[in-house]
Amino acid sequence: MKLVFGVVSLDPCNITTVLLSSMINIIKLFPIFIVFVFAIAFDLEARHHRLVVPEDSKEWTIGSRAYMSGDYRRALKYIRPLAKQGHSKAQSALAWMYETGRGVDRDYEKALIWFTVAIEYGSRTAPRNLYTVEKRLNKSELKKARKIAEGCIRNLSSCPQ
Repeated sequence: MKLVFGVVSLDPCNITTVLLSSMINIIKLFPIFIVFVFAIAFDLEARHHRLVVPEDSKEWTIGSRAYMSGDYRRALKYIRPLAKQGHSKAQSALAWMYETGRGVDRDYEKALIWFTVAIEYGSRTAPRNLYTVEKRLNKSELKKARKIAEGCIRNLSSCPQ
C-alpha cells in the first residue's frame, strides 16, 4: 500500500528502511558524541597538568599541617621542595607565603612567579591570588616577574628559592 502526498509517494517499507538506516548511522556516531560531551564537561585546563608528586603525599600533609599551626619554617622545609617538583597546592602555598611574608621575607615578585607557576600546574585558587599580587607591582616589576615565571614553567629547578 502506497500513500501519495502531492508528487511524492511514500511506501511504508521504504520509510522503515530509511528510518533504520538513519538509526544505524546515529548509533555509529554515538561514541564520538559521548567523547565530545566528556571533553566539554571536564575542565579542559586539567589536560596540561604535570604533577610529579601526588596531591595527598605525606610531605604535603606534614607541610600543610605545619603551615596551619603557624610553624612556617617547618612548612617551608616541606612545601618548597614539593613546589619545585610540580605540586600545584605547594606552589600556591609557597606563593601565599611570599605574599604574606610568613616564613619568608615578603616578596611580591616571587609571589607572582609562584602563583603563575601554580596556575600552569592546575591550581584553582591561584588565579584570584595572582590578581591581588599583580595590583601591588609596578609595570617593570610585573614584566620581570612574568619573564622569570615563564622560565620556571619550562624548568622548575630555575624557580627562585
